[in-house]
Amino acid sequence: RWFSPPSGLVLDPFAGGSVRGIVAARLGRSYVGMELRAEQVEANRSQMHLVQTEDPAPAWHVGDSRQIARRLPGVEADFLFSCPPYADLERYSDDPADLSTMDYPAFMEAYREVIVGAVSLLKRDRFACFVVGDVREKRGTGPYHNFVSNTIDAIAKTMVRVRGSYALELMFRDYPGEIWVARKDSPMIIGIANEETYVASDVPAILKYTRNVYYIGNLEFAKL
Repeated sequence: RWFSPPSGLVLDPFAGGSVRGIVAARLGRSYVGMELRAEQVEANRSQMHLVQTEDPAPAWHVGDSRQIARRLPGVEADFLFSCPPYADLERYSDDPADLSTMDYPAFMEAYREVIVGAVSLLKRDRFACFVVGDVREKRGTGPYHNFVSNTIDAIAKTMVRVRGSYALELMFRDYPGEIWVARKDSPMIIGIANEETYVASDVPAILKYTRNVYYIGNLEFAKL
């Protein structure tokens, strides 16, 4: 409710479960998700009985999310919300297109492609949230991957590759005290008052809270 307008559309490029779609519907949001595995999409759809008749029905599509912009060209999302696979920590299929089958460098390259395509479908002045944590090889003795930092870096690199304008606010599960923001051509400001921080598209939205305002520069990335 905080990060998307009423009746807005939520886009999920890693729709490996039904929860985000059902919750979006129960909150009055439309939902479009993409998932590589047809059997998972069918499992998601089997949960439709949890959606009320007055709710917008969530839509799950089978497909490779690296092609999400081409596969869902008519989508204009109000909120990008997803939980990607944690590299190969859990292998979901034997499909070579499945990110969980890839070694970490290949996984990150594919992950960046998904981010670029998904962010390109966001409307102007909208938000994105990826729920991620750090990753250690599943045997517990292999290399440690700072997936949170890698996600931030991937989104930072996306800033110069995405066409169009955007204002993004990003949160990470393992860092609950941090919020990352970025913008390109769309307005975004940070307001500071005592121990509180506000993010908005323009000054009037936060005037009753603070007059101490920082204007985020174009293509600037900030941590709050």
